[in-house]
Amino acid sequence: MVNLVVSNVPGSQRPLYLAGARLLANYPVSAITDASGGLNITVMSYDGKLDFGFVACRELIPDVWDLIGHLHDALAELTKLAAEHTREA
Repeated sequence: MVNLVVSNVPGSQRPLYLAGARLLANYPVSAITDASGGLNITVMSYDGKLDFGFVACRELIPDVWDLIGHLHDALAELTKLAAEHTREA
């Protein structure tokens, strides 16, 4: 048994179109099962960006939006550290 599944799915790095409309983002969605625990986080790359999908068991994680806020904070911290590292190099 696990309580968290994290997946990385590589996607197209070229823009995709349907009937002339450009796809702007591709948010992944996965499933929660008894065997996969209470939280699934999937990251999918597309056209030079990363899109995140969160699927959570409502009983185990009543407010998944808190996790998304923490993700924003962590990405901001990583961006800052990468910029600092680039300046030092």
